[in-house]
Amino acid sequence: MQFFWFRAPAASGRIALLLAALGFSAALGPGLEVAHASARTFTGKQVVAALRHRPFVGKQVTVLGPLDFRSLRRVAHPFICVDCVFNGFVSAADTTFQRSFDVSGADFRAPISMVRATFLGPAVFGFPQGDRQTVFRQKSDFSLAQFANIASFEAASFDGVADFTLARFEKDAIFSSSELSKQSTFARTSFAGVADFRLAQFFADVDFGEAEFAGPADFSIAEFDQHAVFSKARFEGRATFFGSQFQSEGRNDYSAQFDQAASVGLLDFSSAEFAGNTTFRGISAHTLSFARTTFDTRRAAVFDTDAVADSLVMSVRTADDAIEGDQDRIHVLRLIEASAKSRNDLVVANDAHYDIANLQQRTYWLPWRILDRAFYGGIAGYFVRPFRPLTILLALVVVLALFRTLKGRAAAPGRSPQHARWHAWSVASVGAYGHRFATEVLDGLGRIGRGGNVESPSLATRLEVFAYRLLIVCALLGFANSNPTLRQMFDALR
Repeated sequence: MQFFWFRAPAASGRIALLLAALGFSAALGPGLEVAHASARTFTGKQVVAALRHRPFVGKQVTVLGPLDFRSLRRVAHPFICVDCVFNGFVSAADTTFQRSFDVSGADFRAPISMVRATFLGPAVFGFPQGDRQTVFRQKSDFSLAQFANIASFEAASFDGVADFTLARFEKDAIFSSSELSKQSTFARTSFAGVADFRLAQFFADVDFGEAEFAGPADFSIAEFDQHAVFSKARFEGRATFFGSQFQSEGRNDYSAQFDQAASVGLLDFSSAEFAGNTTFRGISAHTLSFARTTFDTRRAAVFDTDAVADSLVMSVRTADDAIEGDQDRIHVLRLIEASAKSRNDLVVANDAHYDIANLQQRTYWLPWRILDRAFYGGIAGYFVRPFRPLTILLALVVVLALFRTLKGRAAAPGRSPQHARWHAWSVASVGAYGHRFATEVLDGLGRIGRGGNVESPSLATRLEVFAYRLLIVCALLGFANSNPTLRQMFDALR
């Protein structure tokens, strides 16, 4: 077996490189020769010539001129160049790499084109194993590329345009902690395994339109500084945008678009922050979570009546503040109410029901709207605020008791009006007034059950008793809506 090593500045460096070569050779299997350049600098043609016959393994090498794999068409040997510098254009269009392709820690100073390239072995364009960050200084084109094995772009820096249009990742795709400074596109890209974009930073527009995620998609704590498009994206596994930040430095102050995005599982925006307008028209998911999500701009979230979720987790306050349009807000509130009922969270369900009724009454005929706002909403609390009619009942009893007390003391025989007013505020009469007032309060509460004077109640007494009993019924309906069992019975009756 033949080995070539680089001219290292010291014997220890040469030994280390030799051991690395031996390690690579052992990993590649018996009978394979490992070709090393005799210097740290060589041309792309030399690399291609070596790959025709044997694996190429290098570290901290500078490749001068263009590196064109297309003449090989099928690269049968591993290509491993860790922490290398590529000064010229790198092209592997329509090329198939049958073994490992590892350029971790590389510095691509010219454009790189991997259009329609196929990687049957692991494709490593980021960590591990390089000692530094992989940098794509100009355009990197991976459109229509196919990755049959794991593909790693971890912590890679894309200083130029990054194009992954219609790329196919058949295993895990790792883009965690990557930085994309210019416009990037993953439109109609297919991710069959894990799509890991955790902590990724998109400093320019990014397009995931019509992308397909067959496995888990993780965008946790990712940063989208400009316009992010996920329209018509399909998520078959768990999709997580936990803690992601969607800024609005792009055109028209839009943070993101999720129009007609669909998930058969969980689509999680928990603790995410949307700084500008965001559209969710026609979004659908089994579980759609906006728990603790922040919309910095009022009425910035655009939904429509085509939005569907078996379970929607969103606070009523978020829906009221963030969603544009009354009809869309009503639709989302109904989803919130239904979801809250299914998990027996009647507090959220009642809050959503109250806001739905409050929004619906805006469309009523003016007299009905006044009646609805005054009684159904204001007094009865839309039958989901049980303490509101009880409070009004007690206030009414107290006011009427106070009125009867003052009226009875003022009408006492032998007292002038002036004497009655003076006597009303005298210290000696405080006890008498208190006793009279307490008696009137208890009598008022007693009228709820026995209707006052049974023999010949006056019209005023009848109206008073009717008002008391009506408020009691409203309170009972409110308490029924606040109890899971009673709520189910009440819904069945409706």
